[in-house]
Amino acid sequence: MFIAEGAHVAYIGEGEPDSPIVFGDEGHVILAAEGDGSHIQWTSGAAREAISLISNADLQEIKRAQANLDESLEVPLQVVAARDIYDKSGSGGLLNSLNKEGRLGFFEDIAQRVVDGVYESIRDQPSFRTILGQLSPEEADSVLNLATTSLLRDSFGSL
Repeated sequence: MFIAEGAHVAYIGEGEPDSPIVFGDEGHVILAAEGDGSHIQWTSGAAREAISLISNADLQEIKRAQANLDESLEVPLQVVAARDIYDKSGSGGLLNSLNKEGRLGFFEDIAQRVVDGVYESIRDQPSFRTILGQLSPEEADSVLNLATTSLLRDSFGSL
């Protein structure tokens, strides 16, 4: 398999002992070697900026992986990107980046399940049911909403 000079590639090989190059590291082909290899200048990972001669069988062009939605490569590339962002920006930077990319949409469902669970737990407490029974449904709902938000705020506000 020939990979053209300038191609953006990811390493998909099993790695060599004592080599800093690992699965998912990315780079650019700076020189297509004779036969079945390419000289890669690494843009990520421990070998960043280094140049290595790598067998083309251990490389995957990233544009091709994205076009084909190659699942075996897609997840490791996300892991490499996450690792790089975390190393540069920490936990907050990684979550902000994921949020900007729209990858945290599932958080809303999780939060709603938590709120619903706390609401139901408060409502179902026998001692609280007696109190709620003295109120109209709208009043009881108002008290439950306030109790739920207060409990969550007070319990998790200092984490």
